Amino acid sequence: MDNQTAKNGGQSDILLEQVRLVFASVPFSATFIPIVSVLLCILLWDAVGHEAILGWLSAIMLVSLFRWWQYWRFQAARPLPEDTERWWRQALLGGCPVRPFMGCVRAVAVRH
Repeated sequence: MDNQTAKNGGQSDILLEQVRLVFASVPFSATFIPIVSVLLCILLWDAVGHEAILGWLSAIMLVSLFRWWQYWRFQAARPLPEDTERWWRQALLGGCPVRPFMGCVRAVAVRH
């Protein structure tokens, strides 16, 4: 194995380990984000329309279920370094929708 191949192989291993760390955080976040979301719904129940609150909570719950499903798939797959890019895209797909939903709560809470 030449030096360039060894360097690229090492970089692939590092990237895969970073993806593993992202997926390792899923059980905590996918458990506690719904709990905190329910608490926020209780606090905002009288200040915001019920349809908006229930729609937002439904979206949060769906994203959390999707993230659990991804986590289970990732654990079952035991990905290799060559699978890193695919799993990184999957992690982004599951993690990115949560941020705008939480931002909506911030906007509503500031208004009321």
